[in-house]
Amino acid sequence: MQEIRVSVVLTFRDYFRLNLWHSRKSRLASLLLYFASYIGVVLYLTRDIALADSLPLIMGSAAALCVVIYGLTYGSLWLRSKRIFGSDRLLKQEMRYAFSDEGIAYEQSSGAGTLLWGDVFKVAENHDFMIVYMGRARTVIVPKSALGGEQVAALRALLRNAMDPAKLKLLA
Repeated sequence: MQEIRVSVVLTFRDYFRLNLWHSRKSRLASLLLYFASYIGVVLYLTRDIALADSLPLIMGSAAALCVVIYGLTYGSLWLRSKRIFGSDRLLKQEMRYAFSDEGIAYEQSSGAGTLLWGDVFKVAENHDFMIVYMGRARTVIVPKSALGGEQVAALRALLRNAMDPAKLKLLA
């Protein structure tokens, strides 16, 4: 199979969108917890008031609280991502990757190396990125915008041939 080469320079927008994607489940879980807790507390405090009269107000205020909390968590994630991206010079350097049957050869100004497919923890794909996890916190991030449509399909095929299917979470 052919080698797939790509050169990547992450932008803050890419980094933030990736953090949004990684935090989606915890943000949703926290919103559901806040929503249910708020409704439970309000129902407990207003147990002597007719529920039918106050339910629309309770649900509306719970939804408004969730919108505010979502905005706060979004803003907090944006600030944290901006701080980390601003302080990490390696994130902003150009990375060159070569995906082959053996693994991923990578190169940047600070060094080079090879990651064998057997050492890959998992591979995930979302709408914007192909993400190869070397561990829970170390990743190879390839924005799909850096690849052509044919290269994305070729990379998926290469990953399916090289990786254990249980380690793949691909879209197509």
